[in-house]
Amino acid sequence: MMATKRKPVRPSPPARRSPAAHLLIVECESKKLAADDPAIGTEIERLAKIAFPKKHIVLIQTSTTGQLLQDLADTFAKHPRFRSVLIVGHSNVRGLKLTSDPLCAWNAVGEWIARFNPEFLMLTACDAGQSLPASKLFDALKDLKEVYASPNKFYRDQGYILFVIIHQLLDQRKMDAQLLVAAQVANYLLTNGVLFKWTRREFRSGKEVRGKLWDLAAMLSCHQA
Repeated sequence: MMATKRKPVRPSPPARRSPAAHLLIVECESKKLAADDPAIGTEIERLAKIAFPKKHIVLIQTSTTGQLLQDLADTFAKHPRFRSVLIVGHSNVRGLKLTSDPLCAWNAVGEWIARFNPEFLMLTACDAGQSLPASKLFDALKDLKEVYASPNKFYRDQGYILFVIIHQLLDQRKMDAQLLVAAQVANYLLTNGVLFKWTRREFRSGKEVRGKLWDLAAMLSCHQA
């Protein structure tokens, strides 16, 4: 009896990742921020939803670590990826007050949001734009391409300048170089603040001196303001 030929089994195509949601806003210690001043994260969420009503924009307002864990898990269940993340809070060069718990080191901050695989990270937090925080965040976030933050004190009004960058990223998925320069100049003229853009290639081996020079330049501009 002649054996029937079996058809070759074709391998299944690799599973495609679900499309990324657009913007996750994490407002750290939201009650304290609201007591200090109306939190800029809430305002940016409002503006972003007006400008882009069809995009997925999510705001998480943190209080305790337990609640943050639950909120991140609930958000991840609905949106496993976010293209951009904005973090609003109090910080210094060593870390961020993510919740009411003690200061969270920058590498740990990156680990909290690593599950969302962001490509762009914006921070309205003091000193977050220095080279040390940026390097720790790039280490923790493997898909991260760019970080936007102030290397010294961050003033609330700078959040509206940062929204120009957020708007561009939501609209075009990349930052126009000329628009970025215009935003940085406007930021300095209107608020006396400094806004840095860091990219991953700036933290490759041998680039450490350049990062320190930018830190020094930011420090000098702060003293002159």
